Amino acid sequence: VGLGSWITTYGKTQLPVEYTNRAYQLASAFWLAMMGGRFLSSFLSTKIGTEKLLVANLFGMIVSLVALIFANGMWWLLFLSMITLGLSMASMFPLMFAWAEEVMDVTGHISSFLFIGASTGSIIFPWLMGRMIEFISPTSIMVMLLVMTFIDVVIFGFLYLAIRRNKTKHQG
Repeated sequence: VGLGSWITTYGKTQLPVEYTNRAYQLASAFWLAMMGGRFLSSFLSTKIGTEKLLVANLFGMIVSLVALIFANGMWWLLFLSMITLGLSMASMFPLMFAWAEEVMDVTGHISSFLFIGASTGSIIFPWLMGRMIEFISPTSIMVMLLVMTFIDVVIFGFLYLAIRRNKTKHQG
């Protein structure tokens, strides 16, 4: 949500002056990739599994964010990276929810906490990204997203190892 809110501003600041009109195309490409990624993930998760698709998405996000950080105004790299990032980010929340249901009993109480956390993040992060663009630089939001993705990888790794060791479905 945060990136989708600020992608046009990011594009206008990162693209050369003659390509600033492409910032809108950048935003459109991201949102189309998000839509396509959600559609594709419903099929891919049944074929390759939730955990493997989560790992592939995290890897895609890391590669895309590193490319966006070092794009240096190359519009084609920004465009390609934004599409890859949209495809990778699209199914993260639904897949994490599905994975949680695979490894534990998700009750209404637990799912309410998951949605409260997600809603809180969708309120705070767009505001935080705006402050970072204003006071640091537009690239700082990509660095923040990259750091958050690495934190996601570490947390997912710890949870994966802990769940694999136990092999029973946990009670909420």
